[in-house]
Amino acid sequence: FVFSRLLDAEALLKDRRLSETKAPRSELSNDTACPTNLRAVVCSKCNKKGHIARFCDKTVVCHHCGKLGHKKRNFRYLTRKKPPFKEEEAVAVSFVVGGEVKKFIVDSGAIAHMCSQREWFEELKPSSGTVSCAAKSSLLEVAGTGVIRGRLKNGQEIVLTNVLFIPELNGNLISVKQIQKAGYSVLFKDNKVIVKGKNKTFMLCELNSKGQYITAAEPIGKGNRRRESAPMRMIHSDLCAPVEPATLSGECHFLTFFDDYSRFCEVRWIKKKSDVAVEFKKFLKVNDTVQRIRCDNAKEYVSGELQKVARNAGVEIDPCPPYTPQLNGVAERMSRTLFDKARAILYDSRLPKSCWGYAIQAAAFLHNRIPCTSINDHTPYELKYSTKPDLSKIRIFGCGA
Repeated sequence: FVFSRLLDAEALLKDRRLSETKAPRSELSNDTACPTNLRAVVCSKCNKKGHIARFCDKTVVCHHCGKLGHKKRNFRYLTRKKPPFKEEEAVAVSFVVGGEVKKFIVDSGAIAHMCSQREWFEELKPSSGTVSCAAKSSLLEVAGTGVIRGRLKNGQEIVLTNVLFIPELNGNLISVKQIQKAGYSVLFKDNKVIVKGKNKTFMLCELNSKGQYITAAEPIGKGNRRRESAPMRMIHSDLCAPVEPATLSGECHFLTFFDDYSRFCEVRWIKKKSDVAVEFKKFLKVNDTVQRIRCDNAKEYVSGELQKVARNAGVEIDPCPPYTPQLNGVAERMSRTLFDKARAILYDSRLPKSCWGYAIQAAAFLHNRIPCTSINDHTPYELKYSTKPDLSKIRIFGCGA
């Protein structure tokens, strides 16, 4: 008897669970019974069947366009008129050019800068990958990525970073998308391509007879890089990171000025980065022949205060693109050389680390009086002042007076 009652109770429990799973969940309040067929439900806002007011699309407001009937995440799907482009179709626009091309084609559909000339690269790193070519219906192998520096007809330099080296590519492409990612705006107007930045505006190229935008920029390359023909015209500058401990007078940064022609180096101590403009003003007063300053894209160099100082002195500030310290390699390498010499000087003199400022100045002093192979074994001092340096007063660093 007990066993049969347990079986009946188990069967009753199973039937109850089965009925609960088959019954639809109530979309209304707990006190209102929900009909088993949702098609019979009538919305109280739009008077349509099949849903309740809680899920009515008529009350949904798009936060992008402010209209009813859709959400922001669905906005682009409702307004899109054309299907999304494919990378194969976009990249293939300028691949049909035949013959050897020695200049660049500006392509608004290219996903990256591309070049087939190995000797044009200033710096090239091995990499792998493929790029789709719709004209040849094939994939082209990427052999590396690097930096190409070029010069326009008016003498202005342009720098292309993250350029794909594709030996099989029949042409060279400049990607409009990559220019825009770098913070510039590109304008196609009157058969010309105009590139605008915060401080620069220049015409990149013109439309040719074949309907292609061909740049007038010729690559400089690594072997034929132009060097200044007179001292103190082009200066490479670098601001070194905070050094600990600070000097005896409280400075924790130092600023370098490196002449492109003579390789002459000057060092200035500063307590904070905001003092860069003040030191530049002092430097330009002493060296009034400076025409151009090459530096990185640090905030101290592109600030309005330094730009004002340079504008009043008639000097052009030429910052590198962001995250490309290799383009300011002359000043970066000089800073490393000064650090290495200063470490050796401090180690030999057994002076405390707080004397690093004097050691850096001593390293620059010795550098300017040592023959350099890049200037035909002349000394930087000799090329700048047109006279040989006097070495009779040089003493060991840290010795008694």
